[in-house]
Amino acid sequence: MDALTICVNYADYLTVSLFQNRKFFDRYLVITDTSDSETPKVCIEHGAECIKTDVFYENNAPFAKGRALDMGIKCLWPKWTAIVDADILIPPSFEELTGDLDAGAIYGPRYKHHCQYGETGSNLHHGGTACAGFLQMFYIGVDAAFLHPSTSGHCGTDDVLFSTMFHEVQYLDMTAYHMGPIADSGKDNINWRGRVSERCPYVVADIPLLLEGRQVAP
Repeated sequence: MDALTICVNYADYLTVSLFQNRKFFDRYLVITDTSDSETPKVCIEHGAECIKTDVFYENNAPFAKGRALDMGIKCLWPKWTAIVDADILIPPSFEELTGDLDAGAIYGPRYKHHCQYGETGSNLHHGGTACAGFLQMFYIGVDAAFLHPSTSGHCGTDDVLFSTMFHEVQYLDMTAYHMGPIADSGKDNINWRGRVSERCPYVVADIPLLLEGRQVAP
């Protein structure tokens, strides 16, 4: 399985997440924009590939993440691929859950633990018909048309709409650990239109505690 991460001005998180996640994948592709000088350095350090592009901003979009994801998918297909956000930590149990997957389905973790808040929530927000894009696993052949909506200019609902194009959504009995900020109730995520949040409060040494669900004070 290969991995795909969008990381624009998020190298502080990527430094931690790649340290944990790189070992789970054969090939790891990171996409950033042409002005981001830190992300390529982190990729070199951890043996990941990096593509720089400004497709995010075409047609005056604030941050069209889906377009960059489609570019990455086309670089990796046909193969099992995992989209992994730059601020997500994957637990060791991941390898045990990915041995026998249905090529017509899309997979996501059942749970998401927000490290900064010490809270675990469910990924079952859409009644089993969709899964959020912080970690999605799927197989797409070279002739498939499963791509992200071309009309969106930010990170809002592209991931959910993408997941509904598969014949089935399956939830793995696994928790993904989210290091980044979350949206205030009823508001868009703080970084949906590009990075504006504060720097990552964690370092590599915090990973064991984070994967135990123990909050590390920012």
